[in-house]
Amino acid sequence: MEDNAGQAMGEALQLMDRAIWRLAFAWTRSTEEAEDLRQEIHLRVWEKRHLFKHRSDRKTWVYQVALNVARDHARRRRPQLSLETVPEPSAADPDLAALIDLR
Repeated sequence: MEDNAGQAMGEALQLMDRAIWRLAFAWTRSTEEAEDLRQEIHLRVWEKRHLFKHRSDRKTWVYQVALNVARDHARRRRPQLSLETVPEPSAADPDLAALIDLR
């Protein structure tokens, strides 16, 4: 049974490879990053293939996994702002004074 399921998932990945690459490129806008993301998507689909419950078409499931991996990738790339790097506001700060009324 696992061989058939694995073979079917491999076939779905092959059929979806071009769509996966386009999705990866749309999220990264970089050929190299898109290729890395495509590989990450293939790996995640393969690792999670046992979670496919046959409630939808296999290609739909693969695409949803691909979209989730792309979102995760975008979150990891987003710069994180640390509160330690944000300066304390000051009443002498002209930008701050313009934003708030300090009467």
